[in-house]
Amino acid sequence: MKIIPPDKIANEILRIMDNARKYLILVSPYNDWRYWYEFERKLKKCLHKKLIVCLYMKEKDLRLINFNHWYELGLRIFKIENLHAKLYLNEKEVIQTSLNLLYYSVKFSFDIGSITITDEEYKVYKEYFDK
Repeated sequence: MKIIPPDKIANEILRIMDNARKYLILVSPYNDWRYWYEFERKLKKCLHKKLIVCLYMKEKDLRLINFNHWYELGLRIFKIENLHAKLYLNEKEVIQTSLNLLYYSVKFSFDIGSITITDEEYKVYKEYFDK
């Protein structure tokens, strides 16, 4: 496992999105990426490539993001009560962090994260997630 410094977390999430080949899983209780244009662009690219893209979230606030639009593009949205975890993964890597997918957090919050660097580490997260 490798620590991701606060100023690199957003870029690592974007990199995981770029490297996804089969699926992308986003676990973020709170979401508002309206002004995080690079994230939106990469999310659309994943959906256009017909990847399985799932968003696990705590609440839907349609005033912030038009989730119907994203659903129509193919984003699978799941609501989980009491969700607190923030995980971002593709078929090879997992990022665990304190960062929600909020533009404000990307710009102004002090978060930290870690990324898996071995297959064994990835497998532990994936097995837990698959439960």
